[in-house]
Order: sequence, then C-alpha cells, then structure tokens
Amino acid sequence: MCLVRVLFMLLTVVVLFSPVLVAQRPVFADAALVSPGPSVPPKPYLILVYGGVGCGYSQLLIKNLHRFQNCPEAEVILLMDQSPTVIQREMPSVADSFKTYSNAVLNHRFRKHNDIFPQVFVFRGPEQVLHLMGLKKGLISRVRRVVECGEETE
Repeated sequence: MCLVRVLFMLLTVVVLFSPVLVAQRPVFADAALVSPGPSVPPKPYLILVYGGVGCGYSQLLIKNLHRFQNCPEAEVILLMDQSPTVIQREMPSVADSFKTYSNAVLNHRFRKHNDIFPQVFVFRGPEQVLHLMGLKKGLISRVRRVVECGEETE
C-alpha cells in the first residue's frame, strides 16, 4: 500500500512539472505570414508577442517593442489573432516594423489562455524560458534581462 502511495505521488510530481505544461514554439508557415518585417539574421532568442488586433493593451505593448531593437541576441515576432487582411488594414506600420503572422491562418494553440491578450513568450531555440500574460509594469525590462540585452540607453 505504501509503495502505491509513493508511486502515485511520484506520478503527480512528474505530471505537474512536465514540459507538457510549457508552451510549444509555433511552427511559422509562410501562408500565415502577414509581413516579413525587416530582414534579420537568425538569433538565439525569439520574443513572441501574442496579441489581439483590437486590444488596446496589445497595441500599447507593440508600441514599446522598439525597446528590443538593440538586442543583438533576440528577434521579435508578432502573432496576431485576426486574418492577414484585417492586420494589414488595422496595423499597417506595425506589420512593416516586425515579422507578423496571422493566428487565424496559422491556428496555433497554446496549452491554455488562448483568449488572453497580450502574452509574451521568450524561447531560446525550441525551449520556452519565459511566459508573461497581460501588460505589467517592468515587462519589457524583465524580457530584456532574460534575453541578455543589457541596460537600455535612452
């Protein structure tokens, strides 16, 4: 009986801390590409901003993404909730500034909270190293520390 309890507790711990609970990095398909943004060489970190086209919090975060332009180790990609046509119509300058994908076409599903905007995921290769939901004070600074950008100079 004691062995059964130990095995059950071990299984519970394995399930709770399993990488299954970590978001998978999307596989970006060309069909979902809204705008290629500026050409950048491959970088070790990917900052993925999952946002809503009509979400004011997403728009505020996107307006501050220029703070990552001097991060030599990170690339910023936007994954927006609407169709490519809506994204181009509602966000033309953003689509030109960042590589932007339509999740209406890509249909990527995160483990949970697919309807909360904005969300920021940081991946190092295929591994998720940070996930932040909502717009919070210090969000950009925290992401900059994770992707080793150094101090901001403004």
